[in-house]
Amino acid sequence: MSEFEVVLERQWKLLSVLTTSQEGMTLQELSRLFGVSEKTIKRDLITLKKVFGPWKSKNEAHGRKRYRYESQNLTFDEFLDHNELFVLYLGLKLTDALTGTNLGAKAASARQKIEKTIREERIKFADCIAPLCRHWGKFTPKICEVVDAVCLAMEKRFLLRVSYRSIRSEADKTYEICPYRFFYRDKSVYLVGLCCYDRKIKFWKLERMSSAEVLDKQRFKIPENFDPDSYVMNGVESVGTPTIRFTGFAARTVPEEHAGRILDIKREKSGAIIVKMDFEKFPTFYNFFNLIMYYGANAEILDPPDLRLKFIERAEEMRARYYASGRNPIDYYARLDASSPEPENYFEVERDEEESPEELEKETVYPLEIEDLTLLGIKRGRGRPRKYPKIEGLPKRKRGRPRKEEALARRQALSEMGLITPGQESDPRRQKSTSGAELSVKGKKK
Repeated sequence: MSEFEVVLERQWKLLSVLTTSQEGMTLQELSRLFGVSEKTIKRDLITLKKVFGPWKSKNEAHGRKRYRYESQNLTFDEFLDHNELFVLYLGLKLTDALTGTNLGAKAASARQKIEKTIREERIKFADCIAPLCRHWGKFTPKICEVVDAVCLAMEKRFLLRVSYRSIRSEADKTYEICPYRFFYRDKSVYLVGLCCYDRKIKFWKLERMSSAEVLDKQRFKIPENFDPDSYVMNGVESVGTPTIRFTGFAARTVPEEHAGRILDIKREKSGAIIVKMDFEKFPTFYNFFNLIMYYGANAEILDPPDLRLKFIERAEEMRARYYASGRNPIDYYARLDASSPEPENYFEVERDEEESPEELEKETVYPLEIEDLTLLGIKRGRGRPRKYPKIEGLPKRKRGRPRKEEALARRQALSEMGLITPGQESDPRRQKSTSGAELSVKGKKK
């Protein structure tokens, strides 16, 4: 390989590095990466500047600079910057259903190429926010602001202050949380994180957050013994592996729509099927109840007995409600509303029952490790780091010269004592100052 080809290859790789780097790279880092001197890197940067235009530079401490290229500045085939590659990688994580097909192989190949370009921390961050992509439809503008704040706090490990209103609450409440990751459940996106008040892992529904604020002066650490994936699955109300009998149209559609959940299937001569299904990772009993209600009389739970009794109780509650309202439910509820007294408060808050000691022992209290960046001196504008923590509420000490009224009162008091002449009151700066001997003589005369 000729010397010209070596220089051209190095400059091409240098352009690729400066384009895909998020924070940019210094001359020392580039010289160490390519195995050449800093002067050689400077000459290559000047050559790239003549061809592709000026680069972006960022000044740091001790006169050090970081160089990078924006994809919009290139005059030929555009490169994707670091954030665009990250978004594409995030979208490719949702192509697992295509595994085994030609498109699935192409998606896996593209994902492997992007993994070599972006950092490992960004790959872990993509795993945390991937459930956002499963949400069907667009978020409202207010929720979009909340999503941006949560993603920023999750990536930089900053504390987050959210205003949240649960179903049982009458007004918004403020929480300071350590956001760990998102997860998708019941066609909604939830945030799992550590509550700073009681140091317990909790879930917050994204649509119920009215505002979110990033506390960029406090950074948290995730405990080493905490596994978000296992905790999310433990927090789900598992249905188990029930055995269900399907008849009619359900016997034809269930093997098609729920093929991934079927563990065992047995076909009867009448056309019905008895299926053992895996609902270990199914969201809650309410979703399972809705699934059975969708098939109506064509679905019957055979095993386990506890799940069957629970479903019977729920069906009996529905049956009793329909029998109570009768054939004219509109008139029935109109008469019921007319005879009922006027409530004092329309928002009835349901209080949680007291938890038993056994349930309290099961809850794990995780340690809360927070770095106060204000105390450490980071995130301050300029100057030396603060040696002592800032204490709020202390009175400010007086600064500068005394006020004019205080100076006049002082001179008037001195004139009454005879220590200064009346002419000195107007402008004491033009008069000669009285010495100690003169003051003692004046005091003896009096």
